[in-house]
Amino acid sequence: MTAARRRAMAKRLSALYRRMDEAYDTVAAPLGFTCDGCAVNCCTSHFQHHTRAEWLYLFEGLHALPAARRDDYLDRAARAVEASREALS
Repeated sequence: MTAARRRAMAKRLSALYRRMDEAYDTVAAPLGFTCDGCAVNCCTSHFQHHTRAEWLYLFEGLHALPAARRDDYLDRAARAVEASREALS
């Protein structure tokens, strides 16, 4: 897949995620459903559910960052992976 095609796919995926977030918020807000204060949620737990399209979107975002910021995120991710491996063993 070419870089231009990956960027186009990431742009479409971004728009889709934005629409999904808006639709979710429309339904969840009146019900008072929120992740605020949740100690074990999708953002902080060992929850691997990403599709290939989502990985593509993630890597496009990483590559768009300044090198120092990207390196910081990659270092933090590597430490989180190592901590998860230790916890699982």
